[in-house]
Amino acid sequence: MSVEIDVSGIDRIELLRGLWEKSPVAAWCRENGVVQEFDVNAAGRGFIKDGGYFDYFCGRVIKCNLMGDTVNPWGYDRDNGEGAFQKVVSEIRERCNIPLVKPPSDEVTTDA
Repeated sequence: MSVEIDVSGIDRIELLRGLWEKSPVAAWCRENGVVQEFDVNAAGRGFIKDGGYFDYFCGRVIKCNLMGDTVNPWGYDRDNGEGAFQKVVSEIRERCNIPLVKPPSDEVTTDA
């Protein structure tokens, strides 16, 4: 079972950047000296080309589809720690003063 996280009102590139910043460099990239900076143009292309799903982005694990008003954080949390996705969302909401559209107790629960 996993929880869908409400990301409504958050700019998707800002969300991707926040997730990227909190995700360590992927092992293969680290071992091969491949270090990439966040590329805002590649982020925009990824949303168009892949419908918002990011497996790896600029050398870091994302593993989520960021389109829509809710996101299943399972893939991101699996590699970055339980609750890591929600922590990023909460930090962005606080920093940018973006209120929740619905309270956390109303978040959608799905069987995974």
